[in-house]
Amino acid sequence: MGIVTNALSEVLRKSLDLKAWLYFGVLWFIESIALLLLLVPFAVVLAVFLFSSGFFDNTSSAFDILSSLMPFFVVLGLIGVIVFFGLFVFFEGMELHFSREFLSGKKRSLTKALSLAFQRAKQRFWVMFGTKIIISLIMLAILGVLFAVFVLPVLFHFLPLIEASSTNYSALIGSFFSMFLYVLVVVLVLVVALFLLNPFFVLGLQVSLFEDKGIIESVKRTIRLGKSNYFLNLSFLFLFGLVIALIYCFISVIEMFPYLLIGFLVIGSASNVGLMLFIILWSLVFFIVRLLYIFWTGVVQPFFMAKIYELNIVEEKGH
Repeated sequence: MGIVTNALSEVLRKSLDLKAWLYFGVLWFIESIALLLLLVPFAVVLAVFLFSSGFFDNTSSAFDILSSLMPFFVVLGLIGVIVFFGLFVFFEGMELHFSREFLSGKKRSLTKALSLAFQRAKQRFWVMFGTKIIISLIMLAILGVLFAVFVLPVLFHFLPLIEASSTNYSALIGSFFSMFLYVLVVVLVLVVALFLLNPFFVLGLQVSLFEDKGIIESVKRTIRLGKSNYFLNLSFLFLFGLVIALIYCFISVIEMFPYLLIGFLVIGSASNVGLMLFIILWSLVFFIVRLLYIFWTGVVQPFFMAKIYELNIVEEKGH
C-alpha cells in the first residue's frame, strides 16, 4: 500500500506545478482549434445537403425531407464519431507523453515538450486508435452481457405487470416503483462491475503509446499487465477516485456555507445588504475555484495514467 500512497502523493504534487498547467493550457487550446477546424467541413457538408434537399424552400414537409436524409445523417454521424474519437486519442497520447516525461524529472522547454509529444503521438497514432477501439469494444461487450443477464429479464417481467395494471392506478405506481428500484440496483451493479473491470484495461493507451508493439500485442500486454497487477491497479484507482471525490465534496460544502445564513435574513435591514454582497462575492470566488478544480482534474488525470503504467513496469521488473 505504501508504493500506492507514495505514487499518489507524487502525482498530486506534480499536478500543481505551474509549468504543467501552462503545457496543458496550451495543448487544450490547440485541441480546441483543431476541434473547431474539424467541425467546419461537417457543418459545410450538412448545410449543402440540407439546401440541395429543399429543406429551406418550404416546398416539402421538413419531416419528410429529414426522413429521406436519415441514411446520410447516420453515415455523417458515424464518420464524425470516428474522426473526433481519433482526435481525442491523439491529444490524449500527447498528454500522456508529457506527463510521463514530467514525472521522470526531464527538463524541457514548452516547445520541445510539445514537439516530442506530437512526434510520439503521430508515430503511434494508429496503434493507439486500434487498441482503444478494441478495448472499448471488449468492455462494452462485457457490460452488454451483464445488461442482458440482469436488466432484460426484469423488463420482460415488469412490462406485462404494467400493462395488466394500466387500469389500476395504485398497482401501476407500485409496478413502476418496483422496476425503478430494481433498475437502480442494476445500474449500481454495472458501475461496480465497470470499476472492477477497469484494472484489466486501464493501461491500454499507455502500452500502445510507450511500447513499440502492434495493436493486438498491445491489447494482450494490457490485459496481461492488468491481470498480474490487478490489486495494485485497483487500489491506485480507488485512492485516486477517492481523493478527487473528497476534494469535490469539500469545495461543495464550503461553497454552500454562506447560503445557510440566508435563513437569518430580514428583508430591508442594512446588515442583510452586506450579507447579500458577501454571498455574491463568495459565489464569484467559488465559480473561479470550480474552474480551477476542473482544470486541475484535467491535469492530474494524465499524470495518474502515466504513473500507474510506471508502477506496473516497476512491479513487472521486480518479479
